[in-house]
Amino acid sequence: MFRHRAVRPITLLLVLAIVLQPMAGCIGKKKSRRGLTVAELRERAKGESTPDRRASAYLRVARMQVGAGDKAGARMTATSAFREIYDDGRVVAPPPAAAEPAPDAAPPAEQPAAGADGQPPADGQPPADGEKPAEGEGEAKPDEAAKADGEMPADGEKPADAEKPADGEQPADGEKPADDAAKAEPAAEEKPADGEEPAEETPVEEKPQPRLLVDTNLAAPRLVETAEVFAMADDRGQARKILAIVMGPENGKPKKDAPLAPLIDSIDDPVRKARLLADAGGIYGDPDQGVGRAVIAKRLLAQATVEAEKVEERFQAEALAAVALGYTRSRLARDAANMVGRLEEAAKTLDDPRAKAESLAVAASVQAELGKKDQAKSLLDEAAEAAKSISGKENKTYALVAVATGLLTVNDAKAAISLLKLAEKSANEVGDPEAQKNALERVRAAQKQADRKAKTT
Repeated sequence: MFRHRAVRPITLLLVLAIVLQPMAGCIGKKKSRRGLTVAELRERAKGESTPDRRASAYLRVARMQVGAGDKAGARMTATSAFREIYDDGRVVAPPPAAAEPAPDAAPPAEQPAAGADGQPPADGQPPADGEKPAEGEGEAKPDEAAKADGEMPADGEKPADAEKPADGEQPADGEKPADDAAKAEPAAEEKPADGEEPAEETPVEEKPQPRLLVDTNLAAPRLVETAEVFAMADDRGQARKILAIVMGPENGKPKKDAPLAPLIDSIDDPVRKARLLADAGGIYGDPDQGVGRAVIAKRLLAQATVEAEKVEERFQAEALAAVALGYTRSRLARDAANMVGRLEEAAKTLDDPRAKAESLAVAASVQAELGKKDQAKSLLDEAAEAAKSISGKENKTYALVAVATGLLTVNDAKAAISLLKLAEKSANEVGDPEAQKNALERVRAAQKQADRKAKTT
């Protein structure tokens, strides 16, 4: 039984970043090493050539903002990354149009002029300007008008009784009282005349549906990384929404009418699938810089273990390393210990020196977090030996950085700094300019972490 120790989440996050996914480190509060402001870095990210590259660049800036304490800014930058990968279907309403000025008041209607013969206008027409109606002419008084129309009886007369049906007489069959007929009979439906086309019905506007903007194999890991940044920036709600896009509902029961199936269902490669499940499980389980949902984390990590067991032997260490880190990050010590034992066995059988060095470094980090420092140091010695034997400059750089990061978990900052000097030398010898730039960024991020560690130990 292993004693459960408090896990250092910052160290684990760095291990995960160095070994399993490319990531730039924190580069200062306002400016990077090149003196660029956050706004300038965001503008650079916006200028990348593809949506996935733009999202990756935005996330590097967001992580830098989190490290500098600007969590609100990090959330805005992470939102930009999210929108490069996923269109949630929301339509932004256009700004309201400016109100048009009211038209000028219409001029008063002209009064008809008097006839040419000077006679007053015809009945019903108003007299010309300045004229008065002749006596006795003009509008009749109400009582007189009513009498003329027969609506009122003459003086002394009684009004005639309204016609009523005889007593007991009912309306003829099929007839209805006049008052009710209009109400009872619905208006006849108008039909187009012969040869006339019916009027077109207004089409019902369909609700926009969410969609991916890049390939699923690119979108899934980038969305998981985006969710992690939101969690680190104290927006767990948004982190959970994004994770649900990749992993499905948190209750494990996908909705039949969901606009998109969980992206994890479309991932066929077992290594990639195991890593995605493990990374998401670690984010769900991390109570400090994650979502803090241990039950969901355990379910996802169990699925990751199943996928890792399907991987070919020569690639299995990579998948097991991701699962071991997920368990460790989620504070599931016993599961992490079981997984790291399997990882050690798989790592020692690897022929690829970089894969061997990185897998042993991850196993050492997990052992260190579980309190087994001696076993961790022994694994790191093997990992360093494997890393130094690599001939390719780029692979050698990444392997040395992975081992140096593992050394930080056992508080050996001096040995880590020494290895990172070798890594920097190797990175400077990488032939491809873009690859060299990425390798140096990785080395410098680790050097910064090692320098901080050296000052506190």
